[in-house]
Amino acid sequence: MLAEAVMAGTVGGLLWLDKFQVLQLMISRPVVSGPIVGYVVGDLSSGLATGILFELLWLRRPPIGGHISPDVTFGAIATSAVSAWVVVNNKTDLLSVVFLTFLVLFPVCYLGTRVDSSLRYYTGKIALRVEPMLETGREGRVVENLLLGLATGFLFAFVFLVSSILFGMIAVSNIIYYLPHSFLRAAGMAYYVVPLVGVADLLVATEQRDNLILFLVSFFTALGAGFIVNLPR
Repeated sequence: MLAEAVMAGTVGGLLWLDKFQVLQLMISRPVVSGPIVGYVVGDLSSGLATGILFELLWLRRPPIGGHISPDVTFGAIATSAVSAWVVVNNKTDLLSVVFLTFLVLFPVCYLGTRVDSSLRYYTGKIALRVEPMLETGREGRVVENLLLGLATGFLFAFVFLVSSILFGMIAVSNIIYYLPHSFLRAAGMAYYVVPLVGVADLLVATEQRDNLILFLVSFFTALGAGFIVNLPR
C-alpha cells in the first residue's frame, strides 16, 4: 500500500507540475495523467475510466487568470491510484470501484485549490526575490530560485497526493468490504451519470463553434477510452 502510494505520488507530483510551473504540455489533464498513474499502480483500465470521469465533468472549467478552479489533476491522480490498487487487490468490478473512489476522494479537488493557492503565494515571494537579481546581473542565482520553486511545487504535490491516496486506499477498501453486491452493481451503473453531466454541460454551449468542436473531441475520446476499458483483461 505505502509503496504504491509513494510511486503514484512521485509520478503524480511530476505530472502536476505541468499545470502551470513547467512545460504545460497538457499531460496534467485527467485523460492523460489518470491512465499514466493507473498503469504505474498496476491497472491501466482504472486510470482510463477515472480520466474519462474527471475530464468530461470539468472540461469547461479551466483556470483562467487568477481564478483557481477545482484541481481535477489532483483528483484524477488520487482516484486513479486508489482505484487501480483496489481493483488489483480485491478483484472488484472496475466501474463500481472507480465511482465509489470518485465519491470518497471528490473533496481532494477542492482541497487541492488550497494547496495550489499556498504554492502560488510561496512562489510569488520567490519571484519578488528574483527581480532585484535580474537588475544586478546575478543570473546564476535566478536559476537557483527557479529550481527551488519547482522543487517546492513537487514537494507540495507529493505530500498532498501520498496523504490523499493512503486515506483513499484505507477508506475505499473498507467501504467495499461492507457494501452489499447490489449496491456495488448500482455504483457501476451510476458511473455513467457523471460523464453525462459533463456532456450535457457541453451541449448547452454548442452554439459556439469552439464548444461544438470541444464536445466532439471529448465524445470520441470517451468512446475510444471506453472501448479500451472494456477490452478483456
